[in-house]
Amino acid sequence: MPEQRKKSGVILPGIEHQVRTARRHADFQENLAQAVLHQHAGAARVQATRESRKLYNLCSQVQAEHMRLTCYLRLAINPHGILHASHTPRHRIEDLLVRHFLYRFPRYTIVLASARGTFIGWDRQIARSDQPLETVLARLEQSQPVDPLLQELKATDDGIWEAFYRSQYVKEKENPQLFRRNVPREFLKTDAFAVERKLGRRAKGLESFFWKREVQE
Repeated sequence: MPEQRKKSGVILPGIEHQVRTARRHADFQENLAQAVLHQHAGAARVQATRESRKLYNLCSQVQAEHMRLTCYLRLAINPHGILHASHTPRHRIEDLLVRHFLYRFPRYTIVLASARGTFIGWDRQIARSDQPLETVLARLEQSQPVDPLLQELKATDDGIWEAFYRSQYVKEKENPQLFRRNVPREFLKTDAFAVERKLGRRAKGLESFFWKREVQE
């Protein structure tokens, strides 16, 4: 468990944890980590030096992208017990994303394809392959049986998302401006967010993302 300290009411991760996380940053340089590790531990922990502040910022950027992707990255459904997606994060966090979704869906195999390779997660294990996503999926389909639950679902079945939004929609909390501000544009442009792109047209109903809850019973 990494050492943590409080600063202005905020829990700060230990320096070792910051270094491990910052190393995943696209612009990370090893000499920065060595400089911070050789500084006074107390000063570095509270970002009292220029190097420690830069290290903390790199760590925060990596964590922020990880949080965004765990919220907005959508996994396509393969009936052979496989959930997969194609996305290249700015930072080197593919294995962390696979681990996150593997924890959420432990009974399935998680596959994430990026420009750095295809990352595969199963049974608490994570591996990387240089083969493209299509090849990896084909090999997994040969070795894994069809999953009864996923077989009934379709990756393009809007009914899945319709049911989800119906269950989540609260008219009093409707705020399309906040939604557009929080959802990264790179995700809104993808096919998986076709429904959400209609947000802001103000029309109620399924195809405009917000559903008017009918009073029944």
